[in-house]
Amino acid sequence: MDPKFPIRRTEKDKSATVEVVKAVATIRDIPLEELPPLYYTIDTDALDTLVETKDNIIVRFEYQGFEVRVKPDEICLKEQ
Repeated sequence: MDPKFPIRRTEKDKSATVEVVKAVATIRDIPLEELPPLYYTIDTDALDTLVETKDNIIVRFEYQGFEVRVKPDEICLKEQ
């Protein structure tokens, strides 16, 4: 399996925070409820605001064994 998982952000009505957690749950094939809250890792309000208001931004952080890269139109997960 390719260790990179790019995911196109097509549901702009959903926050980047929600989409990151859903993506990790999908790749890990586990229920969302089994993942720790993302706010333990990153300020989720800041993440959502930055991604919604800036065009040329990339936010990087680690979550659940992935390097997560969030851009306004894409989330990329890379296994560590």
